[in-house]
Amino acid sequence: MKHFRFTLDDPKAFSFRAGQFLMLHAPVGPEGLIRRAYSICSPPHDQGAVELVVKFVEKGLVTPWLFGLKQGASVNVDGPYGAFLLPKTLPKELVFVGTGTGIAPFRSQIETLFRQGCPAAITLLFGVRYEDEILYRQRWDELEKARPNFRFVPTISRPRHLPVPWTGEVGYVQTKLAGCVKPGPEKALMICGLWDMIQAVEKTCLEMGFAKSQIHYERYD
Repeated sequence: MKHFRFTLDDPKAFSFRAGQFLMLHAPVGPEGLIRRAYSICSPPHDQGAVELVVKFVEKGLVTPWLFGLKQGASVNVDGPYGAFLLPKTLPKELVFVGTGTGIAPFRSQIETLFRQGCPAAITLLFGVRYEDEILYRQRWDELEKARPNFRFVPTISRPRHLPVPWTGEVGYVQTKLAGCVKPGPEKALMICGLWDMIQAVEKTCLEMGFAKSQIHYERYD
């Protein structure tokens, strides 16, 4: 996985809301151009730039080109798009559940919430396969120390115990949800990642007693 930061030629022409995505134009493929959707992982108040986090797809058409870009290269994008936004009226508790690069919109949203002085309790439940795949871990640890209303819960499905033994949560996010949040009317859950994970988490939420209206998700293919 790689983190990309693109400065905007005209910041005023591209304004977005936390949770939205853009379409990146890649000059590859049989027709000469492919548009790919990527969630913006930087917050809107980081004016003049957009950031993306992308997983390399070995046999893909776009990521080999993207990962081969040199510093200073120019790209074209359009957007923003998407309705995976923070609730208009913030609940007393927000739980973000994501895996892999599904953390991208959450990074934008959580940074935005704290920028606005959000008093709500915020939990980030993040699942990856290995310890070295915990994206932005240093920042989440910093926020957890600085913000008493923020909790970061990483869970590893295949711990290697390298370079040191893993002592945190082990398993998939849907199996850890009950330990992170209790059902209640003034709570909202934001889910982002692959469809199988979203379905499993939604099923768990409904079984726990959450209403479907409290569950919001962004699906990655």
